[in-house]
Amino acid sequence: MVASSCSADPQYVDFGELRIPQKYVLLAPGDSPKGVFDDEDIDIALVVDEEEVKSAVPRYEIEERGSRELSFVINQKPFDLIAISDSVLSGVVGGMAESVPDKYSSNKRVYRFSDSWVLVSENSNQRQLVAQCMRSGIAGNVEGCTFSKNINGYGVSYHLENQNLSLTQEFEKFIAQKIEAWKVARKAP
Repeated sequence: MVASSCSADPQYVDFGELRIPQKYVLLAPGDSPKGVFDDEDIDIALVVDEEEVKSAVPRYEIEERGSRELSFVINQKPFDLIAISDSVLSGVVGGMAESVPDKYSSNKRVYRFSDSWVLVSENSNQRQLVAQCMRSGIAGNVEGCTFSKNINGYGVSYHLENQNLSLTQEFEKFIAQKIEAWKVARKAP
């Protein structure tokens, strides 16, 4: 089964039920080396200009380094978030490591090492994975997290850094609006 294809219009990439403008596509299935994308787990890697993100999420802070694009990956199938959470948390000292408040969100940090941790939500002594995070940068001043969420029926992975970590709900709304717009575009003749 081929999940994506070049549409009759080279300005778009068809991905399942979505018709995505080419300007957003970083890597589509079939564009990568064999084994990176397979029939059971079809992904498309996308980029969006940070200025576009900022116009939709005014509190978004553009970093003064590197690329001015933000990337995310859409999977054709929703993720099994409970299985992902259980798997990751079982590897963090049996899921029993001490948590400390996160400085960017209402979640808790559970450290794996001094420069990597997981963000968790805690309810009634139950932990649920929110994101996997790490500190990077020459001065160790970049704190970034990778989130895996189900948005509009698709599994979506994205990465946010520093102060932007507090904007997950707004960023997920931005992604949801993109997916909906691409669905609508697909229906157009």
